[in-house]
Amino acid sequence: LAGSAAFQTFVELRQQAHFSALTSGLAPGNPFVAERIASLTAVYGSVVNDKAALAAQGMALLQQQVTQQAQVLAYNDVFRAVALLSLAALAALLLHISLAALHKALAPADPQPVR
Repeated sequence: LAGSAAFQTFVELRQQAHFSALTSGLAPGNPFVAERIASLTAVYGSVVNDKAALAAQGMALLQQQVTQQAQVLAYNDVFRAVALLSLAALAALLLHISLAALHKALAPADPQPVR
């Protein structure tokens, strides 16, 4: 239970960080952003006649795409962290096995009882 809670918390924190990083470059005056919004609203141009509603719909679609990308990046971070944690656990396990084998090899043999 604690593992899944930590996992979800890490996902949320990383998603917020990625969302912030992705939206920092999305200035409304940027021609690339305006072009992207226009391409997103082109689908709704024949249905929605109000320019303000169309622009709001484009911004909502862009925000949805940015949120999806931030979530994908957050899960990439989580899987990378789990992989690194697994590699660290594997290294610790191999070290433990190696030290146990070395300790056993260096231990004096039990003397045989004298008859």
